[in-house]
Amino acid sequence: MSIVTHIFLDTSIFDGQQYNFSSATLASFVGAADDLGVWLVLPDPTEREVRRHISDRSRDAMRALNEAYRKAPFLSKWRHFQNRLSNRDELLEVTRIALSEWADFVGQLKVIRLGYDRIDMPMIMDWYDKASAPFGTGKKRKEFPDAFAIAMLASYAKSEGIRIGVVSLDPDFKAACENFSSLVYFESLPHLTESLLSNPSRVLAIKAAIVADLEKLESRLLAYPFSFYYFDDNFELEDSRVSRVAILGIAIVAAVDDDVWTLTFEATVESEHVVHLQEWFDPEYARYDEEEYEVRDEAAITGSAKVALVKGDISGIRAIVSFDVDEPEIRITCPVDA
Repeated sequence: MSIVTHIFLDTSIFDGQQYNFSSATLASFVGAADDLGVWLVLPDPTEREVRRHISDRSRDAMRALNEAYRKAPFLSKWRHFQNRLSNRDELLEVTRIALSEWADFVGQLKVIRLGYDRIDMPMIMDWYDKASAPFGTGKKRKEFPDAFAIAMLASYAKSEGIRIGVVSLDPDFKAACENFSSLVYFESLPHLTESLLSNPSRVLAIKAAIVADLEKLESRLLAYPFSFYYFDDNFELEDSRVSRVAILGIAIVAAVDDDVWTLTFEATVESEHVVHLQEWFDPEYARYDEEEYEVRDEAAITGSAKVALVKGDISGIRAIVSFDVDEPEIRITCPVDA
């Protein structure tokens, strides 16, 4: 039996997944939550913050497209590119699509929404006066939405006699949870999903077997067909190659059958590239390569895999059934003079 039946996901979790609700991490959580009947607890200030972040990202995306059009006006000839990107109706449409993705994600789960009737304002003001988590100094003095969410969660857990798993990348959430035995902190969503599996001792044994055979997963990652692009539009990447990978951690998130398990992983990908300076001249837009540079970069990525273990003996990986990463396109940020 899992240690929690109700889950709270902080906005930082969705930020970390770039609001890609079909990512391996979020999809695995939805599957486990559905199988086990776990509830998502959603305080109103958190949902407001999620929706606000989605709207902000939609606006940023539109600005980026407008900037692309400004730097390369010939894109207007491309049939897939709209050149009226500042139109308010189009921004509303992009935001509507993004918010629809959020609604679809929440719609897959059993949800309990919490309102402000559960807030203990004197308790929150005590946190504020003492600069206790989630409050702090500087910008942290303004953490009222997080304080409201924590107070709502603690009140609901107490009234229902339950424990709520709190997943957040914010260390202040961890510190705040230490004040309530009913709030169980998890540092990542894969760790929570792993804890939801019904047989923790078997999961630990399977995880140990996979970790001991990790080079098979790293070999697959090394051969993965990544694509790369440079952060500065004035330069062009050529001759890109992955030089080294390292899987830093895995989490077992689902059982396909007795021998096949789904896992998520965090990894670093080191790559080497030849970079050319690129200039454009009117009216022909002819390219001129002035100089060649070599750059090395390291990126953090996440992904998932299904692995088949040795039948009847969880001593290692027999086969990798499927393998994918959440970020197949990697943005190279290392400057050419590094």
